[in-house]
Amino acid sequence: MSTTSLLVRCRRELRFTIDRLIDWRWRIDTHPGTSALSDKVGKFEDAAQNIPVSYYLLFRLVGRTVFKPDDVFYDIGCGDGRVLCYVARKRISKVIGIELSPAVAAQARKNATELRGRVSSIEVRCGDAVEMDYSDGTVFFLYHPFGPGTLHAVLDRIRKSVERHQRPILIMYQNPVHSSVFRLSGWPKYVGRREAFLSKQQMELWAYEGPTELNDTAKIQLLPPQTLASETPPARTP
Repeated sequence: MSTTSLLVRCRRELRFTIDRLIDWRWRIDTHPGTSALSDKVGKFEDAAQNIPVSYYLLFRLVGRTVFKPDDVFYDIGCGDGRVLCYVARKRISKVIGIELSPAVAAQARKNATELRGRVSSIEVRCGDAVEMDYSDGTVFFLYHPFGPGTLHAVLDRIRKSVERHQRPILIMYQNPVHSSVFRLSGWPKYVGRREAFLSKQQMELWAYEGPTELNDTAKIQLLPPQTLASETPPARTP
């Protein structure tokens, strides 16, 4: 085994251990028993594997957002609820998870109930993301949960909700494999990206400012906006 491969393996094992320790500290279990696809099939049949984002990336990427007390946060493709539990320890209006698999959604609800240090309410909705109501959402998180068909349909539903109820929104798209869907839709606007040290993963930030400034919804710290790369980002990894 090369030195580089050994370092990568050690780093992965360290992050896995940290994830386990944080889960234990918070009295939750967000490690899926399998990384298989959902046991349910959505409209476009393009669900991604259920692989949770590491706490390291959560702290480094999502943690740079300062939420307002009236924000409503959505994790679309929430899996076992790790991101929901992380955000619910902040004081916001509500945390909502969307999950296709009934079995996985049940685990997310269990984690939400048992979470230590929760200060915001958590709701887990089970069903196809293309059929959900996003009319109260102000901040959305996606960790490459599905393919371009579902992503396009979800963006369209969020856009229609904004047309009915004008408000500024922020979309955090981590591991942006299908960022071309955002670009081709012409909505929302690309506002920057975030990176984590020692990680190949990036988070793209897309926003609709609405009738007020974006910072009225969430104060965000950005790297200087750059032209989006034409290459396909790396596949989703823990």
